[in-house]
Amino acid sequence: MSSSADMKARHQAHLSELAELGMTLARDLHARAVAAETPAEAEKLAVAFHRLSRSVRQSIALEAKLERDRARDAAQGPVRPPTAAERIRREQRRSELYTVMEAIVFNETEDESESEHYLDADAILEDVCALMTEEEAKPGFADEPIWDQVARLCAIVGLKAPPPPERAAPEPADTT
Repeated sequence: MSSSADMKARHQAHLSELAELGMTLARDLHARAVAAETPAEAEKLAVAFHRLSRSVRQSIALEAKLERDRARDAAQGPVRPPTAAERIRREQRRSELYTVMEAIVFNETEDESESEHYLDADAILEDVCALMTEEEAKPGFADEPIWDQVARLCAIVGLKAPPPPERAAPEPADTT
């Protein structure tokens, strides 16, 4: 077995173990939150459960991504490395997409005190970054309309996607 295959197997084993450990803690936190004697204690445990369950979901999502990557790599064979121009376009798109998503996340989580659901902007942005890494690996990432990507990311993380900005109509040509 190659060192790359050894590393992949080790990472898969660690991710599986991490997910199992997280589930053990999540079950314990859930039981403690349900049995809490005060609303403050229940709220504190619920927040811890929320964060831990997010970590478990990310571990599971990463396991699935690694499996998809393995299947894709096996089907594609060797992949041509991107050119410098392609890397620059991808980096520019990633930066632009992150800026848009960051504004949406902070707009949605701006007034947490009045929200029925506690939204943790940092946690959502971590999810967005992980999803953007997956998006970036897809062919045509920098060529797809950005608002299609925004809508897809918002749907996955449970945010309402804003409408794309209106484009100004082109000026009529001067016919005089």
